[in-house]
Amino acid sequence: MTARPESEATLRTPSSSLSELEVTPDVPPRYRLVFPVNLIQGK
Repeated sequence: MTARPESEATLRTPSSSLSELEVTPDVPPRYRLVFPVNLIQGK
């Protein structure tokens, strides 16, 4: 029974991290830095 909760916890951790990455792809600073850089280069 000790291995089951551990495996479930490990499976839930990556799944939650993946969902967070998918939900916050436009929020990371990388995108924010890319947009201003493109605007500056365009100008």
